[in-house]
Formats: sequence, C-alpha cells, structure tokens
Amino acid sequence: MESIACHVAAYAPGAKTVAVAQLLRNLTVELKPDAKQFIADRLCTVLIEFGGTEEAEKLRAILRPGG
Repeated sequence: MESIACHVAAYAPGAKTVAVAQLLRNLTVELKPDAKQFIADRLCTVLIEFGGTEEAEKLRAILRPGG
C-alpha cells in the first residue's frame, strides 16, 4: 500500500486521491503481508467488476515486487 500512496502522490499531490491512498496505507501498515495482498486483490476485483480492467492491471504492476 505504501507503493500505491507514493505513485498517487507523484501524480496528484494534495488531491483527494492522495488522501485515499494514504488512508489505505495507514489502515494496512500493521497488517501481515498476506492480508495486504488480499486487500490489493480485492481492489483489483472491484475495479474489474466496474470496467476498470486496465486500472486493475496498473495496480497489479505497482504492487509487484520492485514495482
């Protein structure tokens, strides 16, 4: 989730999207890695369900090790 917040902040500093990304980061900071992965997978599933397949793929790319 830290990686998501960093990517979002780079494109829209101070925007609502940054606040959402930071909220996700703060809520997940102490979770185990498998719980964080579960949340990320769920976000991707929701994106795909609402027509955001491309966005889900981008999210997966960000969350890949080294992404």
